[in-house]
Amino acid sequence: MSLGIDRNKTGDIYVYEDYADIVLHTDISDYIIYNIEKIGHNKIEAERIKVNDVAFKEQEHVALNITSSSMRIDSIVKHITNKSRETAADMVKAGNVKINWQAEERTAAEVKENDMISISRYGRYKVSGLSGMTKSGKYRIEIKHYT
Repeated sequence: MSLGIDRNKTGDIYVYEDYADIVLHTDISDYIIYNIEKIGHNKIEAERIKVNDVAFKEQEHVALNITSSSMRIDSIVKHITNKSRETAADMVKAGNVKINWQAEERTAAEVKENDMISISRYGRYKVSGLSGMTKSGKYRIEIKHYT
């Protein structure tokens, strides 16, 4: 923050024994890499990696198994929050739901495997797997709720 960076341009920080991964918006990553030399009294080396290469520790989570008629965000939110589909759609339209850290206001947006879903006042969830279909044509979905 001492470089005058807007806090909205930074994401999660994953700290390990001898290094850390900091998730940044792409438009400031070069600025950070070329301008940050020390944190506190510690000299640092910075390099750019892809988000998929961030080796974050698996957080504690609770596994949920749901059966949904579709992979639409409003349907998934409905099952996660135990609300009606109409209420879930209102939550999405109000901007209270994010998919992969991006606000999603389209109720028809499709959720895919490994997508992170953040629901305001309900927490973060990851679609960890699709277990196939039921005989009636519904999706079996494994979801991790991070506590």
